[in-house]
Amino acid sequence: MDVDWERYQDSYPYRACVSLHYLERQPESLKQRAFRATGRSLARNVAFLALVFGTLWLLSASGGTYGIAMVGVGAIILAWTAFRVHENAVLNSGC
Repeated sequence: MDVDWERYQDSYPYRACVSLHYLERQPESLKQRAFRATGRSLARNVAFLALVFGTLWLLSASGGTYGIAMVGVGAIILAWTAFRVHENAVLNSGC
């Protein structure tokens, strides 16, 4: 598959098609590791959201508080991801 890089930059559906095409060509063990990691991450995030929203529900929080909590949870997940990326870069730098 030849990738049209201009279209790749502008079209999310085209990016998804290219990614799926090259995913098909990867070794099965790598695909399984990626799917397991994605599943664990999804489960961890859903559990964290359930904990936050369960706590808010028990405290009878207002509707606006749920929106603020969603933004906060998203910020925490994004910050944790950035921290792990930088941590791996430092630990695997080979110094």
